[in-house]
Amino acid sequence: MASTTVTSATREHSLEQEVETRQQQLTTASLDNSEKGSTQFPKQQLTDNAPTEEEHQWVTGIQLLTIMATICLVCFLMLLDTSIIVTAIPNITSDFHSLPDVGWYGSAYQLASATLLPLAGNLYTNFNSKWTFLTFFGIFELGSLLCGVATSSKMLIVGRAVAGIGTSGIQNGAFTIIAECVPMPKRPALIGFVMGVSQLGLVIGPLIGGALTQYTTWRWCFYINLPIGGLVAVVLFFVNVPEQMPKLKAISVVRTLPTKLDLIGFAIFAPAAIQLLLALQYGGNQFAWNSSTVIGLFCGAGATSLVFLAWDYYKGDAAMIPLSMIRKRTVWSSCLVYGFLMSQLFCTSYYLPIYFQGVKGVSPTLSGAYLLPSILSQLFLAVGSGTLAEIIG
Repeated sequence: MASTTVTSATREHSLEQEVETRQQQLTTASLDNSEKGSTQFPKQQLTDNAPTEEEHQWVTGIQLLTIMATICLVCFLMLLDTSIIVTAIPNITSDFHSLPDVGWYGSAYQLASATLLPLAGNLYTNFNSKWTFLTFFGIFELGSLLCGVATSSKMLIVGRAVAGIGTSGIQNGAFTIIAECVPMPKRPALIGFVMGVSQLGLVIGPLIGGALTQYTTWRWCFYINLPIGGLVAVVLFFVNVPEQMPKLKAISVVRTLPTKLDLIGFAIFAPAAIQLLLALQYGGNQFAWNSSTVIGLFCGAGATSLVFLAWDYYKGDAAMIPLSMIRKRTVWSSCLVYGFLMSQLFCTSYYLPIYFQGVKGVSPTLSGAYLLPSILSQLFLAVGSGTLAEIIG
Protein backbone atom coordinates (compact mmCIF):
# COMPACT_ATOMS: atom_id res chain seq x y z
CA MET A 1 0.00 0.00 0.00
CA ALA A 2 2.89 2.36 0.62
CA SER A 3 3.71 1.92 -3.05
CA THR A 4 0.52 3.82 -3.87
CA THR A 5 2.05 6.96 -2.36
CA VAL A 6 5.21 6.38 -4.38
CA THR A 7 3.37 5.92 -7.66
CA SER A 8 1.19 9.01 -7.09
CA ALA A 9 4.28 11.07 -6.33
CA THR A 10 6.05 9.52 -9.31
CA ARG A 11 3.26 10.63 -11.63
CA GLU A 12 3.35 14.21 -10.30
CA HIS A 13 7.15 14.18 -10.69
CA SER A 14 6.80 12.98 -14.29
CA LEU A 15 4.26 15.70 -15.05
CA GLU A 16 6.64 18.34 -13.69
CA GLN A 17 9.47 16.98 -15.84
CA GLU A 18 7.24 16.90 -18.93
CA VAL A 19 6.10 20.49 -18.39
CA GLU A 20 9.69 21.68 -17.97
CA THR A 21 10.81 19.80 -21.09
CA ARG A 22 8.00 21.22 -23.22
CA GLN A 23 8.62 24.72 -21.93
CA GLN A 24 12.31 24.40 -22.83
CA GLN A 25 11.43 23.11 -26.29
CA LEU A 26 8.98 25.94 -26.90
CA THR A 27 11.45 28.53 -25.60
CA THR A 28 14.14 27.20 -27.93
CA ALA A 29 11.72 27.28 -30.85
CA SER A 30 10.78 30.85 -29.97
CA LEU A 31 14.43 31.91 -29.93
CA ASP A 32 15.02 30.21 -33.27
CA ASN A 33 12.06 32.04 -34.75
CA SER A 34 13.40 35.33 -33.39
CA GLU A 35 16.80 34.70 -34.96
CA LYS A 36 15.07 34.08 -38.29
CA GLY A 37 13.24 37.37 -38.01
CA SER A 38 9.94 35.93 -36.90
CA THR A 39 8.60 37.57 -33.78
CA GLN A 40 5.25 35.81 -33.79
CA PHE A 41 4.91 32.74 -31.62
CA PRO A 42 1.59 31.17 -30.69
CA LYS A 43 1.16 31.67 -26.98
CA GLN A 44 -1.76 29.29 -27.01
CA GLN A 45 0.60 26.41 -27.94
CA LEU A 46 2.26 26.53 -24.54
CA THR A 47 -1.11 26.81 -22.84
CA ASP A 48 -2.47 23.81 -24.73
CA ASN A 49 0.56 21.64 -24.01
CA ALA A 50 1.04 22.56 -20.38
CA PRO A 51 -1.94 24.32 -18.84
CA THR A 52 -1.34 26.07 -15.56
CA GLU A 53 -3.51 25.42 -12.52
CA GLU A 54 -5.35 28.69 -13.13
CA GLU A 55 -6.10 27.78 -16.76
CA HIS A 56 -7.24 24.24 -16.07
CA GLN A 57 -10.97 23.59 -16.27
CA TRP A 58 -11.85 22.19 -12.86
CA VAL A 59 -14.86 19.98 -12.24
CA THR A 60 -17.69 21.14 -9.98
CA GLY A 61 -21.30 20.40 -9.09
CA ILE A 62 -23.08 17.22 -10.13
CA GLN A 63 -20.20 16.15 -12.36
CA LEU A 64 -17.73 16.21 -9.46
CA LEU A 65 -20.23 14.49 -7.17
CA THR A 66 -20.72 11.72 -9.75
CA ILE A 67 -16.99 11.20 -10.22
CA MET A 68 -16.39 11.10 -6.47
CA ALA A 69 -19.24 8.63 -5.94
CA THR A 70 -17.92 6.26 -8.60
CA ILE A 71 -14.29 6.25 -7.49
CA CYS A 72 -15.35 5.90 -3.83
CA LEU A 73 -17.41 2.83 -4.71
CA VAL A 74 -14.55 1.34 -6.73
CA CYS A 75 -12.05 1.86 -3.88
CA PHE A 76 -14.62 0.51 -1.42
CA LEU A 77 -15.01 -2.68 -3.49
CA MET A 78 -11.23 -2.99 -3.79
CA LEU A 79 -10.60 -3.09 -0.03
CA LEU A 80 -13.85 -4.94 0.62
CA ASP A 81 -12.49 -7.71 -1.61
CA THR A 82 -9.35 -7.81 0.52
CA SER A 83 -11.10 -8.67 3.78
CA ILE A 84 -14.47 -10.12 2.77
CA ILE A 85 -12.85 -13.49 2.10
CA VAL A 86 -11.58 -13.83 5.67
CA THR A 87 -14.81 -15.11 7.22
CA ALA A 88 -15.40 -17.33 4.18
CA ILE A 89 -12.05 -19.14 4.34
CA PRO A 90 -13.25 -22.00 6.60
CA ASN A 91 -16.06 -22.79 4.14
CA ILE A 92 -13.77 -22.48 1.11
CA THR A 93 -11.18 -24.85 2.53
CA SER A 94 -13.97 -27.25 3.46
CA ASP A 95 -15.38 -27.26 -0.09
CA PHE A 96 -12.02 -27.61 -1.83
CA HIS A 97 -10.20 -29.61 0.90
CA SER A 98 -7.42 -27.07 0.56
CA LEU A 99 -6.24 -26.11 4.04
CA PRO A 100 -2.56 -25.78 2.91
CA ASP A 101 -3.63 -23.12 0.37
CA VAL A 102 -5.21 -20.79 2.94
CA GLY A 103 -2.31 -18.34 2.93
CA TRP A 104 -2.39 -17.99 -0.84
CA TYR A 105 -5.98 -16.73 -0.94
CA GLY A 106 -4.74 -13.43 0.45
CA SER A 107 -1.11 -13.54 -0.68
CA ALA A 108 -1.84 -14.04 -4.40
CA TYR A 109 -4.01 -10.92 -4.29
CA GLN A 110 -1.44 -8.76 -2.50
CA LEU A 111 1.53 -10.17 -4.42
CA ALA A 112 0.09 -9.25 -7.82
CA SER A 113 -1.04 -5.84 -6.61
CA ALA A 114 2.23 -4.83 -4.94
CA THR A 115 4.38 -5.99 -7.86
CA LEU A 116 2.52 -3.97 -10.49
CA LEU A 117 1.89 -0.77 -8.49
CA PRO A 118 4.87 1.25 -9.83
CA LEU A 119 4.14 0.26 -13.42
CA ALA A 120 0.49 1.21 -12.98
CA GLY A 121 1.53 4.69 -11.89
CA ASN A 122 3.52 5.18 -15.09
CA LEU A 123 0.55 4.06 -17.18
CA TYR A 124 -1.49 6.95 -15.75
CA THR A 125 1.26 9.34 -16.81
CA ASN A 126 1.09 8.24 -20.44
CA PHE A 127 -2.53 7.22 -21.02
CA ASN A 128 -5.92 8.81 -20.43
CA SER A 129 -6.69 8.60 -16.70
CA LYS A 130 -10.35 7.61 -16.96
CA TRP A 131 -9.83 4.83 -19.49
CA THR A 132 -6.79 3.50 -17.64
CA PHE A 133 -8.81 3.47 -14.41
CA LEU A 134 -11.69 1.63 -16.09
CA THR A 135 -9.27 -0.90 -17.60
CA PHE A 136 -7.79 -1.77 -14.22
CA PHE A 137 -11.26 -1.96 -12.72
CA GLY A 138 -12.34 -4.28 -15.54
CA ILE A 139 -9.43 -6.61 -14.72
CA PHE A 140 -10.48 -6.54 -11.08
CA GLU A 141 -14.04 -7.48 -12.04
CA LEU A 142 -12.72 -10.34 -14.21
CA GLY A 143 -10.76 -11.66 -11.23
CA SER A 144 -13.88 -11.50 -9.06
CA LEU A 145 -15.81 -13.49 -11.68
CA LEU A 146 -13.09 -16.15 -11.82
CA CYS A 147 -13.16 -16.48 -8.03
CA GLY A 148 -16.95 -16.74 -7.99
CA VAL A 149 -17.07 -19.58 -10.53
CA ALA A 150 -13.91 -21.32 -9.27
CA THR A 151 -14.10 -25.11 -9.35
CA SER A 152 -10.83 -25.71 -7.52
CA SER A 153 -8.52 -24.04 -5.06
CA LYS A 154 -5.95 -23.34 -7.79
CA MET A 155 -8.56 -21.59 -9.93
CA LEU A 156 -9.55 -19.46 -6.94
CA ILE A 157 -5.91 -18.48 -6.38
CA VAL A 158 -5.56 -17.51 -10.06
CA GLY A 159 -8.72 -15.42 -9.78
CA ARG A 160 -7.34 -13.67 -6.71
CA ALA A 161 -4.11 -12.90 -8.59
CA VAL A 162 -6.05 -11.45 -11.54
CA ALA A 163 -8.10 -9.30 -9.15
CA GLY A 164 -4.84 -8.16 -7.54
CA ILE A 165 -3.51 -7.05 -10.92
CA GLY A 166 -6.62 -4.92 -11.28
CA THR A 167 -6.26 -3.33 -7.85
CA SER A 168 -2.68 -2.25 -8.61
CA GLY A 169 -4.07 0.67 -10.58
CA ILE A 170 -7.25 1.50 -8.69
CA GLN A 171 -6.26 3.56 -5.66
CA ASN A 172 -3.49 5.54 -7.35
CA GLY A 173 -5.88 6.00 -10.27
CA ALA A 174 -8.49 7.44 -7.91
CA PHE A 175 -5.95 9.92 -6.53
CA THR A 176 -4.92 10.83 -10.09
CA ILE A 177 -8.51 11.50 -11.15
CA ILE A 178 -9.06 13.70 -8.09
CA ALA A 179 -5.93 15.67 -9.01
CA GLU A 180 -7.32 16.11 -12.53
CA CYS A 181 -10.68 17.37 -11.27
CA VAL A 182 -10.00 19.83 -8.42
CA PRO A 183 -7.28 22.37 -7.54
CA MET A 184 -4.58 21.59 -5.00
CA PRO A 185 -6.24 23.15 -1.89
CA LYS A 186 -9.31 20.92 -2.26
CA ARG A 187 -7.51 17.63 -2.86
CA PRO A 188 -6.62 16.60 0.73
CA ALA A 189 -10.24 16.59 1.89
CA LEU A 190 -11.44 14.61 -1.13
CA ILE A 191 -8.56 12.13 -0.92
CA GLY A 192 -9.23 11.73 2.80
CA PHE A 193 -12.88 11.02 2.07
CA VAL A 194 -11.97 8.37 -0.52
CA MET A 195 -9.54 6.74 1.90
CA GLY A 196 -12.16 6.76 4.64
CA VAL A 197 -14.77 5.09 2.44
CA SER A 198 -12.27 2.52 1.14
CA GLN A 199 -11.05 1.67 4.64
CA LEU A 200 -14.67 1.24 5.62
CA GLY A 201 -14.77 -1.56 3.06
CA LEU A 202 -11.71 -3.15 4.62
CA VAL A 203 -13.21 -3.14 8.11
CA ILE A 204 -16.79 -4.03 7.20
CA GLY A 205 -15.68 -6.77 4.80
CA PRO A 206 -15.63 -9.57 7.41
CA LEU A 207 -19.16 -8.66 8.51
CA ILE A 208 -20.54 -8.75 4.96
CA GLY A 209 -18.54 -11.86 4.14
CA GLY A 210 -19.79 -13.60 7.26
CA ALA A 211 -23.42 -12.83 6.47
CA LEU A 212 -23.10 -13.95 2.84
CA THR A 213 -21.27 -17.13 3.82
CA GLN A 214 -23.70 -18.02 6.58
CA TYR A 215 -26.95 -17.30 4.74
CA THR A 216 -26.07 -17.88 1.05
CA THR A 217 -22.72 -19.17 -0.23
CA TRP A 218 -19.13 -17.97 -0.04
CA ARG A 219 -19.20 -17.40 -3.82
CA TRP A 220 -21.34 -14.31 -3.27
CA CYS A 221 -18.33 -12.73 -1.56
CA PHE A 222 -17.02 -12.31 -5.12
CA TYR A 223 -20.26 -12.07 -7.08
CA ILE A 224 -21.20 -8.98 -5.06
CA ASN A 225 -18.53 -7.00 -6.94
CA LEU A 226 -20.10 -7.63 -10.34
CA PRO A 227 -23.47 -5.78 -10.25
CA ILE A 228 -22.11 -2.86 -8.23
CA GLY A 229 -19.00 -2.65 -10.39
CA GLY A 230 -21.00 -2.85 -13.59
CA LEU A 231 -23.20 0.07 -12.53
CA VAL A 232 -20.18 2.14 -11.52
CA ALA A 233 -18.38 1.44 -14.80
CA VAL A 234 -21.41 2.46 -16.88
CA VAL A 235 -21.80 5.74 -14.98
CA LEU A 236 -18.11 6.63 -15.17
CA PHE A 237 -18.06 5.72 -18.86
CA PHE A 238 -20.37 8.65 -19.66
CA VAL A 239 -18.71 11.19 -17.34
CA ASN A 240 -16.01 13.47 -18.70
CA VAL A 241 -12.78 13.53 -16.66
CA PRO A 242 -10.42 16.36 -17.74
CA GLU A 243 -6.68 15.89 -18.20
CA GLN A 244 -4.12 18.24 -16.65
CA MET A 245 -1.65 17.33 -19.38
CA PRO A 246 -2.71 16.45 -22.94
CA LYS A 247 -1.94 12.81 -23.68
CA LEU A 248 -0.67 11.47 -26.97
CA LYS A 249 -2.80 9.02 -28.91
CA ALA A 250 -2.52 5.44 -27.69
CA ILE A 251 -0.87 4.31 -30.94
CA SER A 252 1.86 6.94 -30.58
CA VAL A 253 2.48 5.99 -26.96
CA VAL A 254 2.69 2.26 -27.70
CA ARG A 255 5.67 2.83 -29.99
CA THR A 256 7.69 4.28 -27.12
CA LEU A 257 6.28 2.18 -24.26
CA PRO A 258 9.54 0.38 -23.34
CA THR A 259 11.24 3.75 -22.78
CA LYS A 260 8.33 5.67 -21.26
CA LEU A 261 7.35 2.90 -18.83
CA ASP A 262 10.93 1.83 -18.05
CA LEU A 263 10.06 -1.83 -18.63
CA ILE A 264 13.63 -2.87 -17.88
CA GLY A 265 13.34 -1.24 -14.46
CA PHE A 266 10.05 -3.03 -13.91
CA ALA A 267 11.62 -6.35 -14.96
CA ILE A 268 14.21 -5.83 -12.21
CA PHE A 269 11.78 -4.51 -9.58
CA ALA A 270 9.17 -7.26 -9.99
CA PRO A 271 11.45 -10.19 -9.02
CA ALA A 272 12.71 -8.22 -6.01
CA ALA A 273 9.16 -7.59 -4.77
CA ILE A 274 8.04 -11.17 -5.47
CA GLN A 275 11.02 -12.70 -3.66
CA LEU A 276 10.51 -10.46 -0.62
CA LEU A 277 6.79 -11.20 -0.39
CA LEU A 278 7.33 -14.94 -0.92
CA ALA A 279 9.93 -14.97 1.86
CA LEU A 280 7.47 -13.29 4.23
CA GLN A 281 4.70 -15.68 3.13
CA TYR A 282 6.79 -18.85 3.47
CA GLY A 283 8.56 -17.89 6.70
CA GLY A 284 7.04 -19.71 9.67
CA ASN A 285 4.45 -21.43 7.44
CA GLN A 286 5.72 -23.76 4.72
CA PHE A 287 9.35 -23.28 5.79
CA ALA A 288 11.18 -22.25 8.95
CA TRP A 289 12.57 -18.72 9.09
CA ASN A 290 16.13 -20.08 9.13
CA SER A 291 15.54 -22.47 6.22
CA SER A 292 17.62 -22.17 3.06
CA THR A 293 14.50 -21.34 1.04
CA VAL A 294 13.50 -18.32 3.11
CA ILE A 295 17.06 -17.06 3.55
CA GLY A 296 17.69 -17.50 -0.18
CA LEU A 297 14.59 -15.49 -1.04
CA PHE A 298 15.61 -12.67 1.30
CA CYS A 299 19.13 -12.62 -0.17
CA GLY A 300 17.75 -12.68 -3.71
CA ALA A 301 15.39 -9.82 -2.91
CA GLY A 302 18.25 -7.78 -1.44
CA ALA A 303 20.59 -8.41 -4.37
CA THR A 304 17.90 -7.64 -6.95
CA SER A 305 17.00 -4.45 -5.07
CA LEU A 306 20.62 -3.27 -5.33
CA VAL A 307 20.54 -3.90 -9.07
CA PHE A 308 17.28 -1.95 -9.27
CA LEU A 309 18.80 1.00 -7.38
CA ALA A 310 21.80 0.98 -9.74
CA TRP A 311 19.48 0.98 -12.75
CA ASP A 312 17.42 3.77 -11.18
CA TYR A 313 20.57 5.84 -10.74
CA TYR A 314 21.55 5.20 -14.36
CA LYS A 315 18.12 6.18 -15.73
CA GLY A 316 17.79 9.30 -13.60
CA ASP A 317 14.45 11.07 -13.91
CA ALA A 318 13.37 8.65 -16.67
CA ALA A 319 13.33 5.75 -14.19
CA MET A 320 10.12 4.05 -13.10
CA ILE A 321 10.66 5.37 -9.56
CA PRO A 322 13.11 8.31 -9.84
CA LEU A 323 15.67 8.52 -7.03
CA SER A 324 15.35 12.31 -7.01
CA MET A 325 11.73 11.86 -5.99
CA ILE A 326 12.47 9.18 -3.37
CA ARG A 327 15.06 11.46 -1.73
CA LYS A 328 12.33 13.96 -0.86
CA ARG A 329 11.64 13.68 2.86
CA THR A 330 7.90 14.18 2.43
CA VAL A 331 7.76 11.23 0.03
CA TRP A 332 9.73 8.57 1.90
CA SER A 333 8.35 9.59 5.30
CA SER A 334 4.74 9.46 4.10
CA CYS A 335 5.44 6.07 2.51
CA LEU A 336 6.74 4.71 5.82
CA VAL A 337 3.79 6.09 7.80
CA TYR A 338 1.25 4.80 5.29
CA GLY A 339 2.97 1.41 5.12
CA PHE A 340 2.90 0.95 8.91
CA LEU A 341 -0.69 2.19 9.08
CA MET A 342 -2.00 -0.19 6.44
CA SER A 343 0.02 -3.11 7.84
CA GLN A 344 -1.71 -2.69 11.19
CA LEU A 345 -5.10 -2.25 9.56
CA PHE A 346 -4.72 -5.32 7.35
CA CYS A 347 -3.53 -7.51 10.23
CA THR A 348 -6.45 -6.67 12.50
CA SER A 349 -9.07 -6.83 9.75
CA TYR A 350 -7.73 -10.11 8.33
CA TYR A 351 -6.80 -12.18 11.35
CA LEU A 352 -9.23 -11.08 14.07
CA PRO A 353 -12.26 -12.70 12.35
CA ILE A 354 -10.27 -15.93 11.99
CA TYR A 355 -9.41 -15.74 15.70
CA PHE A 356 -13.04 -15.14 16.67
CA GLN A 357 -14.24 -18.11 14.62
CA GLY A 358 -11.40 -20.52 15.31
CA VAL A 359 -10.71 -19.75 18.98
CA LYS A 360 -13.93 -18.23 20.29
CA GLY A 361 -16.18 -20.43 18.17
CA VAL A 362 -18.56 -17.66 17.07
CA SER A 363 -20.50 -17.57 13.79
CA PRO A 364 -19.08 -15.89 10.65
CA THR A 365 -21.55 -13.02 10.97
CA LEU A 366 -20.78 -12.39 14.63
CA SER A 367 -17.03 -12.53 14.01
CA GLY A 368 -17.47 -9.67 11.56
CA ALA A 369 -19.77 -7.78 13.92
CA TYR A 370 -17.05 -7.75 16.58
CA LEU A 371 -15.09 -5.36 14.33
CA LEU A 372 -17.88 -2.79 14.11
CA PRO A 373 -16.54 -0.48 16.87
CA SER A 374 -13.55 0.40 14.71
CA ILE A 375 -15.59 1.27 11.62
CA LEU A 376 -17.04 4.65 12.58
CA SER A 377 -13.86 5.87 14.26
CA GLN A 378 -11.76 5.08 11.17
CA LEU A 379 -14.24 6.68 8.80
CA PHE A 380 -14.57 9.82 10.94
CA LEU A 381 -10.82 10.30 11.41
CA ALA A 382 -9.98 9.60 7.75
CA VAL A 383 -12.39 12.29 6.57
CA GLY A 384 -11.48 14.61 9.45
CA SER A 385 -7.75 14.42 8.75
CA GLY A 386 -8.32 15.38 5.11
CA THR A 387 -10.44 18.35 6.17
CA LEU A 388 -7.80 19.46 8.68
CA ALA A 389 -5.12 19.20 6.01
CA GLU A 390 -7.20 21.47 3.79
CA ILE A 391 -7.61 24.02 6.61
CA ILE A 392 -4.21 24.08 8.32
CA GLY A 393 -2.02 22.50 5.62
